[in-house]
Amino acid sequence: MRESENIRGLGMSFSERPREACGIFGIDSPREEAVPFTYYGLHAVQHRGQESAGIAISDGHSIDVRKHMGLVDRLFAHNGIRELTAKLAI
Repeated sequence: MRESENIRGLGMSFSERPREACGIFGIDSPREEAVPFTYYGLHAVQHRGQESAGIAISDGHSIDVRKHMGLVDRLFAHNGIRELTAKLAI
């Protein structure tokens, strides 16, 4: 394998590299609810991986995770995310 075919020193050629993609968005908003901003951020990056979507929120003491197969709008429709409130979300 030539050095130009090597992916960042991992010893893999471009044809061997993983083909999965994902988009990640997070927010820490001490003054406002983070969930609506996170929804729009996830919606903006969903082209990076459309197989599934998820959101984890925290009140600083515990974490609540919601996930669903499919696009971001399905996640919010099927998992009751519209009722979630938090200052931290990813």
